[in-house]
Amino acid sequence: PPPERRPIRTNLLPMDEDKIREAIEYEINRGGQIYYIVPRIMMMGESRKRLFGILPNLRVIEAHGQMDGDTLDAVMDEFSNGEADVLLCTTIVESGLDIPNCNTIIIEEVQSFGLASLYQLRGRVGRADRQAHAWMFYGQDPESLNEKAKERLLALEESCGLGEGFKLAERDMSIRGVGTLFGEKQSGEVDSVGADLYLELLYSQLQRVEMMRLKACLPGEVKIIHKMLVLDDKNPDIEDDTVLVTTEVRESTDDLSISPAYIAMDKARRTAENIVFKAKTAREFSIASHCLLKHFGEVTDSFTSCALLEREIAYAAAELGVKEVIAVSSDVKNRAGYIDCIIDLPGEVKDMLVTGMDERFQGDVLTTDDGMRILGKKKESQSKADILLLAVMSLRRISEGVPAFVKYL
Repeated sequence: PPPERRPIRTNLLPMDEDKIREAIEYEINRGGQIYYIVPRIMMMGESRKRLFGILPNLRVIEAHGQMDGDTLDAVMDEFSNGEADVLLCTTIVESGLDIPNCNTIIIEEVQSFGLASLYQLRGRVGRADRQAHAWMFYGQDPESLNEKAKERLLALEESCGLGEGFKLAERDMSIRGVGTLFGEKQSGEVDSVGADLYLELLYSQLQRVEMMRLKACLPGEVKIIHKMLVLDDKNPDIEDDTVLVTTEVRESTDDLSISPAYIAMDKARRTAENIVFKAKTAREFSIASHCLLKHFGEVTDSFTSCALLEREIAYAAAELGVKEVIAVSSDVKNRAGYIDCIIDLPGEVKDMLVTGMDERFQGDVLTTDDGMRILGKKKESQSKADILLLAVMSLRRISEGVPAFVKYL
């Protein structure tokens, strides 16, 4: 606060017209002005009568939120220029006003206001080096105040020093309880566990939420490795004696191409490649692929078909944060191929990705130490295109099952 400001003297009392007269006369005698606050517009007429009954020669003007902008501006200019003694108003003045000559505020039916609102209203006075006063009146019957209302008002009366907004906010939190973080409720039951334990539990849960963040990457960063499961040449008669052979390593799907067998003309083929394989999002790629099929017909050659599938894998994998996909096709009868998705996530997050899938497909995906394994079906053999199509479908299902809150982390 500015060095010349003084703490505001706060008085909490039952409604008393003599005290109101005393407060107004004191302020007028020292050449000052007064804010007179009521909680509702409909109460302003009765309050005006009361003020004129106490001091008939009082100069009173009114301000409230139902006035048009020009009228309200004119009223405030009139008051700030000292043409009125009292501004009878609602909470419309609780922020944005700085009138150094106004150093007394009187608030009726104080129990109808929130603690934050009262703190803001009280801050409208004491804007200069003159001692300011806040008079807060509640109904004649103290029993009309519930316990929490009494606590709030006492907290405001006690916290009248400079720079005590944070202290008052802590008191308010202890009275009302902390609201829900992921909902609309603004008060809670923090007292049932204690503020320290509540914050400890909250911090622990936020750490868990942070662990669930999927580290998405760009489609061009996804590495695709092709391997083939084949019989060992040394023991071709033993079905179980198989070896894994790496057939291709694609460091990035940004350099994929279309076969001349699908589009013969070089210029048309290069244009199509730029449109399809340079698409920035999965949606753009889907639209580009649809246009490709519309103009050039169904893809019949394995090279182009695999290229399109690889790019589609890259989009789905990038969204999940999978930076390496190992597609293992099988050339061995009754030995299924599989796809290993390498992803850096805690075990519980990988489990969440699997259990979020449709129950019909959960058995087809296993979690591993370095990611997830998608299992193929046993049949005569599985080609490269077969296993890539399986990868596309499975990654889509995993992505669809990711909880909404995880996608937006």
